[in-house]
Amino acid sequence: MKIFIAAPYTYNYDTVSVNKLRELVKSIGHEPLVPHDFATDDPQKIKEEITFDFSLVDESDAIVADTTIPSHGVGMEIMYAKQKCKKVILIHKNGNKISHMAVYHADKIIHYDSLEELEEKLK
Repeated sequence: MKIFIAAPYTYNYDTVSVNKLRELVKSIGHEPLVPHDFATDDPQKIKEEITFDFSLVDESDAIVADTTIPSHGVGMEIMYAKQKCKKVILIHKNGNKISHMAVYHADKIIHYDSLEELEEKLK
């Protein structure tokens, strides 16, 4: 399966890092699609970047979204994926509040305390 990885771009601390999540998805036998690999801070290219981001969602079979820290971008990726009938899996570190809107769009929510626990629950 191709798995789109949605995680905050502006900051990603106290959550699973994008690279760790990429490796985790690979380790369970899936192909990660990571929009962060194509991100730009060039205002002239942001529309092109987002269009490509959505094309990765289109190409994916499912989306794994880190909702530990609220993110407008992750929320939009979740909603876009749901509109495209993709499976939406939220990962959320225990001890943090989760958006009700994200919960509404989720097919599955994985709460975790450690990377090992997350890996087990993602299988």
